[in-house]
Amino acid sequence: AVEILEALAHADEAASGSDASPRGRLRISAPMSFGLTDLAERLPRFQQRYPELILDVEFNDRQADLLEDGFDVALRGSGPLPDSSLKARRLRPLHRLLCASAEYLARHGTPETPEALTSHNCLVFTMAAQPNSWVFRRGEETVEIVVAGNQRINNSIALCTSAIAGCGIVLLPDFVAGGPLAEGRLQRILPDWHVDDQHIHAVYPAHRERAPKVRALIDFLVAEYAEAQALTSKA
Repeated sequence: AVEILEALAHADEAASGSDASPRGRLRISAPMSFGLTDLAERLPRFQQRYPELILDVEFNDRQADLLEDGFDVALRGSGPLPDSSLKARRLRPLHRLLCASAEYLARHGTPETPEALTSHNCLVFTMAAQPNSWVFRRGEETVEIVVAGNQRINNSIALCTSAIAGCGIVLLPDFVAGGPLAEGRLQRILPDWHVDDQHIHAVYPAHRERAPKVRALIDFLVAEYAEAQALTSKA
């Protein structure tokens, strides 16, 4: 019933045709850390391009129910779609990087193998599917390490702050770690090993696929991340 009501509410957008100018309220859900460090920088450009849109954005690590909560688009990390009535568009890869501050490494040493992490204070992201299990790969080698530490936090930005302060070793998404790494406040650890990449997707109800405001946001983000990837490749 909720889906039917939502479909009726947006039927006028679909009927308006592909040339309709995006307008009205656009409800967006995104994870807190990704929203604050990445999406928030892009939304002003999107708003300037479509001034008739009203952006209603919620940053929350709770996975929203798009139909029940009334969201037009949700940005999510990799994972199966919980509802067959949803569609997804891949936007960008999500790399996770092992990091620590120079201060921490000077006091405790730099681990040279994944196994060495068991003797270090590892800061744990509790929203991960298996928070204490870190899986590293190098060529054909795969090593799974059970880590432990004195901080368990459900937000990557807070974990990054603790790592910069010298509290321990942390596995961070690139959109959080990128700035501190470039500025020298964090250092990469075990660069020859990698953690499996994930992807950020734009997820939306299938019946809103033709809504101009939904198409506008997704097309904008696809172009933004394609340009960012091209610049990274040239660098």
